[in-house]
Amino acid sequence: MRADDAGFLFQNLIFQILREKIQLSGSRLHFWRTKDKAEVDFVIETGADPLPVEVKYGAVNSSSVRRSLRSFIDHYKPKEAFVITKSYRDNIIINKTAVEFLPFFELYRKKW
Repeated sequence: MRADDAGFLFQNLIFQILREKIQLSGSRLHFWRTKDKAEVDFVIETGADPLPVEVKYGAVNSSSVRRSLRSFIDHYKPKEAFVITKSYRDNIIINKTAVEFLPFFELYRKKW
């Protein structure tokens, strides 16, 4: 299996988990992309406040946030955002948005 395949499979796993978690909530799950190709993997629409979710399969060992997620935060000013990783955990604040780096296996415990 190629590294690209593993990343795609990991992102698909996260999609399936998120879809299952919001199934009966009335929330909607989609992605976000601009004309400039800035992209956030998933956005959960729960009402007034969108919840961006970025998925990182590669090794994450610092709390750096890609330009695309920063752009989403600057534009929509969500209360929180998530970066789903294989095992890295941390919390940072970007422009009043709480960004949580969360290992994928903890997604089931998370309340939306």
